[in-house]
Amino acid sequence: QIESGIAGVSEERLRRLAAHYACDDEALIAGLVAMATERKRGWWEKYRGSLPHAFLDLAELEHHAGVQWDVDFLHIAGLLQTEDYSRALFSYVNP
Repeated sequence: QIESGIAGVSEERLRRLAAHYACDDEALIAGLVAMATERKRGWWEKYRGSLPHAFLDLAELEHHAGVQWDVDFLHIAGLLQTEDYSRALFSYVNP
C-alpha cells in the first residue's frame, strides 16, 4: 500500500526501513521524511482521475526535486555513423 501510494508512511516507519536497508545517508533520509510528512495537496492533485498516476507521481517528484538532470540522445542514420563521428559527438558530453 505504501509503494502504490494508497497509504502514507510515517517518519518512524521510514527511518526503520532506511535502517533495515543499511541506509545511513542522513540528508537523504531527512529529504524522504520531509516528502513523506508533507501532506499538502499540490497543483497536480486537480488532475487526479483525468491523468495516469505515473504522470502525477512524476509531477510531484519534480516539485520536490532540488536538481533535475536531463539526458538527450541524438541518432543520425547513414554516413555519419562512424567511429570518428561517435567519438567527436561524445567528447562534448560531460560525464
